Amino acid sequence: HHDGQVYEKTNEEINLEEVERIQLRKSQGIHSRSPAGNWKFAGPNKTFDTDGLTKVTWQTNIYSMDIALSDSTVLYAGGEDGGEWKTTDHGKNWTLTTSNIHHGAVGAVKIHPKNPDTVYAGTSGKIIKTNDGGKNWTTVYSENGLWTNDLAIRTTDGQLIFAATNKGLIKSIDGGKTWTKVFPEECWTIKFRRNNQATIYCVKQNGNSSSFLRSTDNGTIWFTIGNGWYNPGISETVTGALIAVCPSNSNKLYAYLCGNGGTLNGYVGVFVSLNGGDSWNNTNPTNAIGGTYS
Repeated sequence: HHDGQVYEKTNEEINLEEVERIQLRKSQGIHSRSPAGNWKFAGPNKTFDTDGLTKVTWQTNIYSMDIALSDSTVLYAGGEDGGEWKTTDHGKNWTLTTSNIHHGAVGAVKIHPKNPDTVYAGTSGKIIKTNDGGKNWTTVYSENGLWTNDLAIRTTDGQLIFAATNKGLIKSIDGGKTWTKVFPEECWTIKFRRNNQATIYCVKQNGNSSSFLRSTDNGTIWFTIGNGWYNPGISETVTGALIAVCPSNSNKLYAYLCGNGGTLNGYVGVFVSLNGGDSWNNTNPTNAIGGTYS
């Protein structure tokens, strides 16, 4: 505004602008990527600096999010320096929960499976926890330079917790009170098997490559498995991974791998296993690896 005040657009105004942009592209013969469904901006649409108080104008990407298993109206979204946001109405309204703590980007967030007021998040070299729906946060684990890639909580009791971090795989068996390090190599992703949560899957760094690991005893002993797991070439490096467990078939896993060097350009591929990680196949119909985004 001409008086120096910053006007904050509503979600409805943002969605209307997006519709107008799409119509303009169509009228000018500019084609967007193939639509994957109808999407609308849900927020949050405010951005704060790392002190949680100072409003800023740059964009903030959402790095992490989780929906409460016990109450689907509750969702937490962790921003790129934007703090930890919470909605209790499916995204219609958002509240910043970390305004009273110093934070950076929120790499991972996980809600307790039975209590939506208990939440864990990774930010600024620490793992923080709230027991009151984000009103207050305490640090339950800290390490210099820590970045949390992923968090997983056993849904049967909420006591067994894993944090996949750049400092290794970290484990708690008492709801976050105490933590032990399982191994020191960077771990990118950690997931429980759905119908048998003594089985856990993890991908960790292994030199310029990665290893797919599975434990069947609640994370005490781990085995490297995976016939057909991707091995990079001499000039290639795996730089990240995500695992997803199919909700309708616990034996079916998907792995998304990132990498650099050669023809990777940040992307390796999406792979699928139909036997709990014993063997893997490329989902690309021509078995292509890497390439540019399209």
